[in-house]
Amino acid sequence: MPNLFDDVARVLASPLPRRQAFRLIGWVLAGGALGALATRQASGQGKKDGCKPGHTVCGDKCCPPGKQCCTTGGADHCEPQGHTCCGPKSCPPGKDCVNGKCKAS
Repeated sequence: MPNLFDDVARVLASPLPRRQAFRLIGWVLAGGALGALATRQASGQGKKDGCKPGHTVCGDKCCPPGKQCCTTGGADHCEPQGHTCCGPKSCPPGKDCVNGKCKAS
């Protein structure tokens, strides 16, 4: 979708009748929206309800009690409750995440 504006401009500048151009743009936008929706649904699939009682779903794994799911750093991971998610790890209480590194508050 990064070149959507250029594609739309090209279609409007082409010798197509305006009605046909707008219809084509509508189909392109609808296809993009459906593609984004399908990607979102696929990425949302994981453990779903397959975790033990007291555990929480975290991507394709389950976080045990006392842990939280962090979605930073590319892959979902479990970190201790009360910590701040910071890239592929977490910062303990009293530290802030600054540019992916834990710094004193």
